Amino acid sequence: MPENSPTQSRTKSGAPENSRMHTSEAATQFLQSLNGAVKALFEERELQRRLECICDDITENIAHVQSAENNYNSVRQWLANNPHDSHLKRIHETISETVTLLNVTKQRMLADLHFGHIL
Repeated sequence: MPENSPTQSRTKSGAPENSRMHTSEAATQFLQSLNGAVKALFEERELQRRLECICDDITENIAHVQSAENNYNSVRQWLANNPHDSHLKRIHETISETVTLLNVTKQRMLADLHFGHIL
């Protein structure tokens, strides 16, 4: 059929039907274009790199927890030895720093957990 034939099927925009890509074809082409990028995420080298990042974060989180535990024990011991000392500001600052450290560590651990689920 000639291109400008009145009997040729046309889209709503007026373009010939055969020039329009169907949704399923577009989706297939899109997925095929992503195929290479997605495969790279599951290569052994990339998985190893991501696991090393998680391991480093866990190691750092353990250090943060140990530091917070040491701070807590230090404050507890100091309070036991000086129950009526006037240095309450120092106690408050130390406890605040410890709580902040624990909150940061908690958020990092949650991020590692979610990242682990992605793997």
